[in-house]
Amino acid sequence: MMALSYRWLRRMSVLLALLPGSPLLAEVCTGVPTAVPVTSPQVSFLRSYPYRFASPLRLAVNAAGAVYVADPKRGEVVVRAADGRVIQHRRGLGRPGAIALDDANRIYLADLDSGIISVFDAEWQALYQFAAGELEQPGDIAIDNAAGRVYVSDSENHRVVVFSTSGERLFDFGTAGNGDAQLLYPSGVFFDALHNEVLVSDQLGYRIQAFSATGDWLYCFGGSSASSGSFFQRGRLLSAPQGLWADASGRIYIADSYDGQIKVVDRSGRPLGSIGSFGTTPGELRIPSDVVIDPFGRLFVASTNNARLEVFGIDGFSDPEQFAPALLTGYPATLRADAAGTLAIQFKVPGYPLHTIQTDSIRANQIPALSVESRDFDGDAIAELRAVFDQAALLKTLPNSGPGVIQLQGNLALLAFEGSAEVEVIAALTPDSDHDGIADDLDACPLTLDGAIVNTSGCAIQQLCRCEPNTLHGGYVSCVTKTSRQFVKAGLIEHKLRRQLIKQAGQSDCAKRARSRQEGHEQEHGERDDAGETSRRHKRGNTDGKDQHSDRGKKPQQLKSTREDRS
Repeated sequence: MMALSYRWLRRMSVLLALLPGSPLLAEVCTGVPTAVPVTSPQVSFLRSYPYRFASPLRLAVNAAGAVYVADPKRGEVVVRAADGRVIQHRRGLGRPGAIALDDANRIYLADLDSGIISVFDAEWQALYQFAAGELEQPGDIAIDNAAGRVYVSDSENHRVVVFSTSGERLFDFGTAGNGDAQLLYPSGVFFDALHNEVLVSDQLGYRIQAFSATGDWLYCFGGSSASSGSFFQRGRLLSAPQGLWADASGRIYIADSYDGQIKVVDRSGRPLGSIGSFGTTPGELRIPSDVVIDPFGRLFVASTNNARLEVFGIDGFSDPEQFAPALLTGYPATLRADAAGTLAIQFKVPGYPLHTIQTDSIRANQIPALSVESRDFDGDAIAELRAVFDQAALLKTLPNSGPGVIQLQGNLALLAFEGSAEVEVIAALTPDSDHDGIADDLDACPLTLDGAIVNTSGCAIQQLCRCEPNTLHGGYVSCVTKTSRQFVKAGLIEHKLRRQLIKQAGQSDCAKRARSRQEGHEQEHGERDDAGETSRRHKRGNTDGKDQHSDRGKKPQQLKSTREDRS
């Protein structure tokens, strides 16, 4: 099931209470087996692992300790090695949810939208698909390697569907309800090879149910005596169980998404303790959705709404962690194989303060950095590091053309960090007429001036914001403001240069010259008009003079009369 919100859970519990034919009362579990006494686990919090997750939902782990994280919001699966390195990204997977690995390291991945399960080999080469039209919402996958069975919880249909590893549908078990062998939105499913049992998180039955490998109901623990719509009843063992795991000691670890804890119980449901608590600080959980235990005794928890993994050591664990994940931003997407000069890579190591990063240890593809600067380069109020490298030396570590990877490494106080970025190398024979590092066939602005800073399309700010004849001054300044912000976010320029460019745009004559010409034109016309008016007044003055001369010789009475007529 996708990342849950409390509002969604309230709505779901009310809908369940109103479902036609659904029982009004949830049963308290019976038939609980007598468990072999086990001790509570000794738990040590190790670290938070934020990486760049959006909604880590389901986890899987292989025999080498590599943890697979399905993140439906980002549409990708991230594979993290036991030492902390991110060794694989698989993108373009739709909305990946349920994930599992078999003994041959084949990857079984369910799409939350289509319900189809795709099978890949260890290198993510597609092998085959199955379950098309069989599942409404695949919640989780578990594999019985010995029998060759694949168990998939179908949450919307309140059942578990069983396939062969080749994709043939074998049988299913469970129906909607809260009696024995009935399920309400089953979520997590785990095949316990030690006991040959299938454990199912009956999410809105608030319990765990156990079935035989062939689907026969065995027992359950948890449950509730309240109606199925009473989601927020207090005092229950489990509030909204999702992913679960059973260790070799017989302890069962259950991600209780509503309580924000990992509940630990024995096989009879007796509480042995809890791990984590609701919150956002390292070691705390918000909507924990899945758990796995790796071969080193480390418990990984997908804290979905915190967008990270929380890692705990169980009992006498060992910790092979050697690397923290670094996130690279602001690096160029394309490089010319014959480019010279320097290349800047901006990065951060989430969860580790900048002062713990040893800047003199930073290298890319084993090429040492020429310099390292700390500043808020992207304007998010969080300082990042920017390392500058000799571009020609770095290009020697990449293919002459095609896709390549830049691997950034360095040291923290107690361990190393590592991050990678994919780049595309353009062959040196590809013409680049304006020498801006972008091949002509990819260059949207082929006439860039030498030395101009360009984006991945080969365009400088001056080319994207041109002063055309019809340009308004305010529009020109607005264009420079917006475009320079994009260049800052891409790590191409710094805030100081952006402010200078905006100031220069505001003080420029762009669209002012036309206005000046218009004003000059109007002034010239005004001067002509004034001259004409003066000429006309002069002519009128001469006419008045003639009239005055014509009054000479007249008698005073006649002159007076003439003047009165004029007035």
